[in-house]
Amino acid sequence: MNAAAVYARASVRVRASFRESSWIVGETLFPFLAMSAFVFVYRGLHAPREYEGFVVLGGAMIAYWNNVIWGMASQFFWEKEQGQLQLYLITPVSRMSILLGMALGGIAMTTTRAAVILIGGMLLFHVSLPLSRALPA
Repeated sequence: MNAAAVYARASVRVRASFRESSWIVGETLFPFLAMSAFVFVYRGLHAPREYEGFVVLGGAMIAYWNNVIWGMASQFFWEKEQGQLQLYLITPVSRMSILLGMALGGIAMTTTRAAVILIGGMLLFHVSLPLSRALPA
C-alpha cells in the first residue's frame, strides 16, 4: 500500500511539471540567467577559469535547491488551500510514503532541468568540468 502511495504522489508531480510549458521554461531559464550573470562577473574580475566551472555546477544545483525549498513547501500550501492535505493525513498510509513520492516526483522533474542548465552552461561558456579530479575527493 505504501509503494502505491509513493507512485501515486510521484506520478502526479511528474505529470503536473510537464503540463505547463511556461513553468518548464521559467524553471530552466531563471537559474540559467543567474548562473550566466555570475560567470560574467568572474570573467570581469579575471578570476581563474575553474571558478566558472564552480558557477556552472552551482547553477545546476540551484534547480535542486529550488525544488526542495519552493516545490515541496508550495505543494503543501496548495494542498492545504484545496482541502487535500487533510485527506492525505487521514489515509491509512505512512506520511513518509507521501513525502517520498513528492520528493521522487520532484527529483524526476528537477533532474531534466539541471541537466539542461549544466550542459547549456558548459557549451555556452566553454567550461570544462574535470571529472578525473572529482573522483578522488
